[in-house]
Amino acid sequence: CCVIFSIPCVQSIDRGPDYVVSPEATGWILGIMMANELGVKFMGIRKGGNSPYKKERLISQTYVDYSKTQKELELRYDALPKQSKILLVDCWIETGATISACLSLINRVGCIPYGIATLNIEKAASIRNCNFKELVVKQIGVNVVLPTDPAYSD
Repeated sequence: CCVIFSIPCVQSIDRGPDYVVSPEATGWILGIMMANELGVKFMGIRKGGNSPYKKERLISQTYVDYSKTQKELELRYDALPKQSKILLVDCWIETGATISACLSLINRVGCIPYGIATLNIEKAASIRNCNFKELVVKQIGVNVVLPTDPAYSD
């Protein structure tokens, strides 16, 4: 089947973000597609220990994910121009821990969080306590074209 993502979350908000940023790995798939659709650059945030750069060039943020496992995210400290508006994109927000860690990295490199886009937001109580509650958080509409639909063709 073919999955087509629609992006209603940023179409009528000023001039839009300067960059789309997503955490590794599945967030990159959605983030790259969104950046392409918006005509902006993409920057990936790496899992700890996966970056090809020396530790001196990286900033990192530890967090505890939905499985109660401590993890780390890394971003090159000079990867994004200061004052860039950043749209964070991830496929799933369950506890908000990963997105909160990404926001911390973005703030520490001097960028401005613009908004958050995701396919699914769990309605867990822990999300209400996250540091992104003041941002525009939108679920992205998804249209799925199945082989039984007339729109599907090989």
